[in-house]
Amino acid sequence: MTESLTPRKIKSLVNHIYRLPTLPTTVAQLIDLIDKPGTSARQLGQMISGDQVLTAQVLKLANSAYYGFPRQIRTIPLAIVILGFETLKNMLLSVSIIDRFSHFKEGLRFDFSLFWQHTLGTAVASRLLARDVKLPLAGEAFVAGLIHDLGKLILSQYFPEEFYRIYRLSFQSREPMYYMEKKGLKGVTHADVGAWLAERWNLPGNLIQGVRYHHEPGAAPRKAELAAVVHFSDFLIRRRRFGFSGDLSRPRLKREALEILNFPASLLSSSEALREYETYFLRRLEREYSLFGTIDLPNARQSFFQLGDPPARVKAARM
Repeated sequence: MTESLTPRKIKSLVNHIYRLPTLPTTVAQLIDLIDKPGTSARQLGQMISGDQVLTAQVLKLANSAYYGFPRQIRTIPLAIVILGFETLKNMLLSVSIIDRFSHFKEGLRFDFSLFWQHTLGTAVASRLLARDVKLPLAGEAFVAGLIHDLGKLILSQYFPEEFYRIYRLSFQSREPMYYMEKKGLKGVTHADVGAWLAERWNLPGNLIQGVRYHHEPGAAPRKAELAAVVHFSDFLIRRRRFGFSGDLSRPRLKREALEILNFPASLLSSSEALREYETYFLRRLEREYSLFGTIDLPNARQSFFQLGDPPARVKAARM
């Protein structure tokens, strides 16, 4: 598809990965502190209070309709107690990653805010699904869902011509972007690029695998559960058209993902039973997302739970 692309250029992509944004120092320190046994809400509150943006976001989440407190929460330590350490960690990662990649929107061929709505939706769905199948991975599942498509932003930034061709051909053929990337980038996909980013950030190995194999969970060499969680979550989010990932192909669920997650035989054998579970799952997902939906998205112009055909501006993207 792209004659000018060579193995040398692919190698240059790897070099670019190491010049990508890192997590902000304050956020990285906060996450380390959260993961340390014995850390108190007071300690975290003292660090968060030094950052106006994080302070505003933490208070906004604690005062959201999700918790429904009759009085306004005004102090950071109390807000942290209400949110809990896991939710706080997920919020910190979401805010910092969205902020760090906000300048990548210039190379994207579709609405940047809708991309983040899809990404956050997949993160929340992954956390919920991990709990449903009783995997002790809810926190890591959220992070894997959050970064599973970041490779698209990186490709759009460093390889704009190739990304443009991939997006255009996927748009015209309705074939998954993932397939087009394999053809046009000598086997490299946004999933690989996202996994390289996770390595750059020193994230756990099973989380890196979850990102790399989220389109092919059965290909994961070990511990495929996280990849299966992200795969199924991404399928559900795209099936209901929550946000927009840049891919207009029909979402395809791989049976292997359900088998890896030990779904009941009734769900594996009956499409009607699977649809019933989807309906049940998405009902709960809407409430879960109502919490993270309070996070400010860049240039957000559409609510997350907007069902139906992709927006006109997506269809009218530059081709």
